[in-house]
Amino acid sequence: MGKSRSCSISLRKRLLRSRALSMRESRSKSEGYGLKGVKGYAYSYEFYYLCTMTIELNEVLLPGEEHTLSLLADEGQLTCITGGTADRRTRWLHVLMGFEVPSAGCVSVDGEPLAGGCITHLRKHIAFAPACLETVGHLVPYEPPTFQDVLALHANKNLGINEADIEEECQRIGANDQKAFLLAVAVLRRKPVLLVDSPLATSGSYLLQQAHQEGRTVIVATGDTTLIGFADNVVEIA
Repeated sequence: MGKSRSCSISLRKRLLRSRALSMRESRSKSEGYGLKGVKGYAYSYEFYYLCTMTIELNEVLLPGEEHTLSLLADEGQLTCITGGTADRRTRWLHVLMGFEVPSAGCVSVDGEPLAGGCITHLRKHIAFAPACLETVGHLVPYEPPTFQDVLALHANKNLGINEADIEEECQRIGANDQKAFLLAVAVLRRKPVLLVDSPLATSGSYLLQQAHQEGRTVIVATGDTTLIGFADNVVEIA
């Protein structure tokens, strides 16, 4: 059963990569740019983050919760976690990053249990946009509160993120406030997994684009019905 599932995931990944490469090749050609920004090449530097992941919660129970939660967040899809309070929804994003340990159930990435080296590997491929600028403790390395902190992080030094990029991405999001800033930075980190806590209600189409066109695994914690309407999958906390 596990082997069959792994084969199925592997096949979906090959198909998705092929589709994403084709779409981005077309876009690069239409814009006249390719590898390293040189005209005539087929691929742009965006392919550096083209690594897809499937994240699964199977009957996971957290301390203090009365009910389990299950979800399958696939690459190329927008998954919404809703219901409960904002704090409870945020906890589930922490679980997906390995910062909360379930009391029961299984968290897996591409069919492998989330433990030990798998947690470290997953975190390297996650971009996290918190609900506000007041990040604490272990969340700071994933989405710092200021532009200067972004550039100072070792993991971001070679990403070429600058203020102009952030401003342009905020324009695509359609807003220019703190939430848009945090989401823009997360997207510009070019990671295959995008976790977003309580995003702007107007960012639904943008987040859907990140999933469908960019091939990311996008997971959003929200109670906003407008955003939920854009989701491919909706999981409600009991």
